[in-house]
Amino acid sequence: MVKTKPISGPFPAPRSFRAYRLCSIGGRKTGSGPRSPGSGGAEIKTEHRANSRVPNETIEFRPSAGNLEIGVLSIMSIIPFLALNGDQVRQWMNQMKAAGKVRTSRECNEALGITPDGFSRLKRNGCDLRTALAMQAILYGLKPYGQEAKDVRQWVEDMKDEGLAKTSKECHQRIGLSMNGIAVMKRRGCNKRTALAMQAALYGLMPYGKDTGQETEQYGGEKDEEHRKTAVY
Repeated sequence: MVKTKPISGPFPAPRSFRAYRLCSIGGRKTGSGPRSPGSGGAEIKTEHRANSRVPNETIEFRPSAGNLEIGVLSIMSIIPFLALNGDQVRQWMNQMKAAGKVRTSRECNEALGITPDGFSRLKRNGCDLRTALAMQAILYGLKPYGQEAKDVRQWVEDMKDEGLAKTSKECHQRIGLSMNGIAVMKRRGCNKRTALAMQAALYGLMPYGKDTGQETEQYGGEKDEEHRKTAVY
């Protein structure tokens, strides 16, 4: 189980918003700025075996040549991508620690190339964008696609409705979200909802908004049109 606790930050949270920091997997304190990538940990090559939308897709982790051999990776050497979840990743982390390969969860993250600064290291090691996004989301307790992404946008709307921010951009900046990072993810195939949710997850936030009862996947309506005009991606 990932232990969570309320966080404090440089922004006033709206009444419908509850934020938690993921304490056991290297999430940073909100407002302190992203951590620099660490130098520790083994380089791990990620092979993307099939299109991520196809069932029975597998991903394989292998230590790069010349780096630390990580025997405990066998539990995740071949695993259906769609079945991969946070519990499995955390189990892998615990086995890494038990085997003495790393000391902290942050070092596990760094071994995978997962840092709050992004996933360029994952991509350099052969991982495509979709898999990198999914791995980032899973490690930080967030689904790549789903209700969490909608909750982030609802929180933005709540901030504006309660007069705590005038624009979506201002809401994002209050919690340190990078407009450039979102734009890069969008250009490489990530939708707006996922990009925003991923940014929040990378900064240690798990945003939950009030349920609007809307399950639509596409933007539409006056509020959404206003969101497109004010948000900068």
